[in-house]
Amino acid sequence: MKNSVSYQSEKASFKDYIGIFKGIRMPWLFIVLVFAMSVVMALAAMSISVFTGDMVDAQGNVPTAQLVSFAVSYSIMGVCIAGSSIFGGIASERINLGLRKELWRKVIYTKQSCYDADGGETLVSRVTTDCDFASQLVTSIVSFLSGSLSSVMMIGTMYALNGTIANYMMLLIPFSILVGWGYAKLRFLIAQKTQAMLSQSTTYLAERTSNLPLVKTSNAQELEIQQGHEKFQEQYKMQIKTGLMSAFYTALQTVYNIISILIPFTAGAGLVSAGVMSAGEVVAFYAISGSVGTFFTNVINMVGTIRQANGALARVINAMKLPDEQVDQGRTLDEPDADITFADVEFSYGEKPVLQRVSCQIPKHKVTAVIGSNGSGKSTIPSPTELRELARKSVVKDQLVLTSLPEDVRAELGDTLTLRTVSELPKFNKERVIVSIGRGLYDKGLETALAGKRVGESCEVTVKEKSVSATVLEIKRKTAPEPTDEMVEALQEKDYKGNILHTYAEYEAFICEGKTMEALANINYYIMEALLKDHPIAEYSEDDIRILGDLERKMFHQLFLDEKGIDLYQMSKEEMQEMWQCDSFDDFISMRHEWYKTKIHQCLICLNLLGLPCEGKTDPLDHYEVLSELTEMMYHKIKAELARRNEE
Repeated sequence: MKNSVSYQSEKASFKDYIGIFKGIRMPWLFIVLVFAMSVVMALAAMSISVFTGDMVDAQGNVPTAQLVSFAVSYSIMGVCIAGSSIFGGIASERINLGLRKELWRKVIYTKQSCYDADGGETLVSRVTTDCDFASQLVTSIVSFLSGSLSSVMMIGTMYALNGTIANYMMLLIPFSILVGWGYAKLRFLIAQKTQAMLSQSTTYLAERTSNLPLVKTSNAQELEIQQGHEKFQEQYKMQIKTGLMSAFYTALQTVYNIISILIPFTAGAGLVSAGVMSAGEVVAFYAISGSVGTFFTNVINMVGTIRQANGALARVINAMKLPDEQVDQGRTLDEPDADITFADVEFSYGEKPVLQRVSCQIPKHKVTAVIGSNGSGKSTIPSPTELRELARKSVVKDQLVLTSLPEDVRAELGDTLTLRTVSELPKFNKERVIVSIGRGLYDKGLETALAGKRVGESCEVTVKEKSVSATVLEIKRKTAPEPTDEMVEALQEKDYKGNILHTYAEYEAFICEGKTMEALANINYYIMEALLKDHPIAEYSEDDIRILGDLERKMFHQLFLDEKGIDLYQMSKEEMQEMWQCDSFDDFISMRHEWYKTKIHQCLICLNLLGLPCEGKTDPLDHYEVLSELTEMMYHKIKAELARRNEE
């Protein structure tokens, strides 16, 4: 199982960022509406600021027309605030949805080897999480452009009121740019690491959760808990850094606001005394400059958001650059020429029957699912022939290509068909359209009807109460060459000892052994589960429990010293609580009292089944690894028994 965590930054060019929006139907109407409403909001706010100053100078004698204008401006601003919020939200979700659809399509058609590095889990986080940053990038740019235009108009009004104070206020712009650049750089770096770490955490949790039976069978629960805690600790650190960046931005914004208040009122007081400005003009200037100041402090945040979005979208861009499956070479895979038939099949785990006189027929050219509860015999069916076929397919999976088939071959689910469609519906009225049948991505009913058709044949279905006619022009099927040693070398696959596999024979043996051991582990698990349930031991010796606890105590203590340089006896109460939810190492050993009982029980069952005495190296109280060694011996015994029954 995968354990490594990588925080490598992924980079992309400006052209790449623009390119990811090419395949998306952008909601330009909503984007333009948000931009226009933002500018109108700024004009209304400026009108309100000027009115406020006039009201101060009027000393209560405000004309009715101005009051009406004031009320209208406030109403317009309220409508624009609500409208920009609604339209902005719709635009954001449409952008995210469009990018998510494009990326999901790319993931589905990406070359198989691209999934093998991590099982596909980090690709999932790019679809589910990283795509949301597309709208943040667009909305931040729109906000920056509308804010810039609004600020230019407001700055013009400030100079009209008083050029001297306006010059002082303009000195804050270089400060905003300098601080904004530094803040954006830090936010970008932290966002890159945070997204990479979250992706790796998702990968770890998804992979461990799907392999919980293997974790339990390997008695690796405590090790996985420790590794999980390390992942969560890294996540905690990155989120703390993100919080500190937010606090840093709030502090900058506060300082900027204080300065923007001091400048107009300090300078304005002197100008009012000299008779250059009225008190109302100072108030109006302060209100307008406050809006300009708010924009420039928001610029710091917007640039940071854009950089953060760039960091996340770089992961999406690199996913979009992954190679697609090749479609121009290969050979046709062997077609099944007969149904698979099971006649009176029987199988048991020990004396417990699982399959009893099972008879069924799996038809060729069809998809058949085998379902059942745990231990019902599903994993018993695969044969050595199927294991070898699994090895062959896993080697040639990157060599799969689409090859045109002869005109007399019938289409199967999974084939790619070139069609001519006729319908009143625009989607289904095409002179030439390429469809992969069986996935339901085009139309499930039509794809099902096309299965079994030859080139030149047609079918007709009803979609949305409209008739759709489709004629097959060409049929292509995925094909692959025979596996070679060179293909195995290219995989750089390692065996259980860490040695690179060089030949196909080595790779086939490795796959067969791995799948066999996995099946044996499941069989052994169900045997143990049944025996532990049916044959409980009523009494345990507390001395035996204590001895097992001492063995595990020594093992864990030495393991942590050797691998992590940590002395468990020297850890503080807080550290133990964080790692194992207990106050001390002794408490941890005490908590495992029930596990020691189960371990003794499992060892006795294995010894019974293997016919070994409980003494010396097979005594669970002799050394800690007895259960693991007995479990491996059980695997070999089960394997030998299955081989014997197959021969009979």
